[in-house]
Amino acid sequence: MKGPKHIVLIELESSHDECLYSQVLFLSKRKHKVSMILSPHAFENTKHFHHLCEQVYMAELNNAFGGHRKMIKEIKQYCKNWKVDTLVFNTAQGSFVRDFCFFSLFYRKKVLGILHTIKKLEGSFTQRIISLKINHYFIRSNLLYGKITPEKRKNIGVFYPLFFDYAKNKNQTSPDEFNIVLSGGVERRRKDLDGLIELIRENEIPHHWKFVFAGKSDPKNEIYQTLKKLVKSKKQTTQFVFFESFIPTNDYFQLIAEAHVILPLIHPNTPSNEEYMTRQISGAFNLAYGFQVPMLIHNSFDDVPEFQASSFFYSTPELIQILKEVDNNRELLKEKRAQIYDYPLFIFDHQQANYLKLIEN
Repeated sequence: MKGPKHIVLIELESSHDECLYSQVLFLSKRKHKVSMILSPHAFENTKHFHHLCEQVYMAELNNAFGGHRKMIKEIKQYCKNWKVDTLVFNTAQGSFVRDFCFFSLFYRKKVLGILHTIKKLEGSFTQRIISLKINHYFIRSNLLYGKITPEKRKNIGVFYPLFFDYAKNKNQTSPDEFNIVLSGGVERRRKDLDGLIELIRENEIPHHWKFVFAGKSDPKNEIYQTLKKLVKSKKQTTQFVFFESFIPTNDYFQLIAEAHVILPLIHPNTPSNEEYMTRQISGAFNLAYGFQVPMLIHNSFDDVPEFQASSFFYSTPELIQILKEVDNNRELLKEKRAQIYDYPLFIFDHQQANYLKLIEN
């Protein structure tokens, strides 16, 4: 490193702002200056660590004609005024990033970006335009890195944004409860809910268990209605927690922190596997690593080293039985939490070095 740089992180969409805190930590602890340009949604969700930044600017993207050009001009002006060296798009995809890159081919500042799905590397015309300017990307998983063709890997860095900051509230969980958290709402694309519904039909769920769907669910969704009717028919409404509105970020992190286990519910030969294990990762993974909460992962993925360190494995018919075994022997949870804490991949210094490798080169 030749000296401290000024890096601006840009997130103009309403997702993936959970990746920003780790980046701010990595950079500020290395004595770099950090600023952020954020959508109103991301601005609100990151207020608790704005004090770590030089500047934080809220910018509402206008997708009407001329709106992108106006925003591009503003961002470049901020970067000039703030003497920024490097720009990092926290979500390096979509029409605005495409336009920024197209109109910045001769812009002399370094521009990097995070890809949240490697599908974008498989022939997206928009992504090809973006890559004319952003020729180095970050992805968030070694698992995905292994699925990228060797010729494309040379321009890819991997870091895990698994550090989170939130105001810890008093723990609302009683000692005899067993909280099973499923990150996100009730929907088929990202979870094998049909498999879960079948298991609930066939098994008696212990009264002290709580399945917490930590995300907004659509009341009109057919699978959501089916699950609610089933739970009601089995008189288990207190054992399933649903949300039909947005969960504030701090409350969401509190739910994760109070989990005994995290259940991504990704199963082979279902849309959940297509969605996550091949093109992108579930946000549940980094939450589990960051909060040191053990996961339950389908045993078809038991060859993945980071899952071996962080998870209990099951076959779908045995899921309820494995949950009972973990619940009945809480020492297993303590041991697994310690294993996650000590696993080298999840240590701050390791992830900071991986991130800074692209930033500082």
